[in-house]
Amino acid sequence: MSKFQQAILKLSNLSPDQTSGDEEKSDMLQTIEQARKEMNQAKGFFDMVTEPEQVDQAIYALNAAEKKYVFFLKKAREAGYKVETKDIYLNM
Repeated sequence: MSKFQQAILKLSNLSPDQTSGDEEKSDMLQTIEQARKEMNQAKGFFDMVTEPEQVDQAIYALNAAEKKYVFFLKKAREAGYKVETKDIYLNM
């Protein structure tokens, strides 16, 4: 199982009643931060490409990365967590 699949499984089963506190929140924030980094890398790639085929690839990668990031934010909110921007940048 990939790290992405493990993160989805963990966040899908996450609820305030079931969490072990700070460790679960830290794992969740790391997952969100990784998704944010991937989204920023995809944006950077999009900004650099010039060939039409690369533009299509960059658009696809950016859309996928944005959806992944939004998915994890949504799961965190559904689990009852308020995720603030300052929390997401912990690993920078």
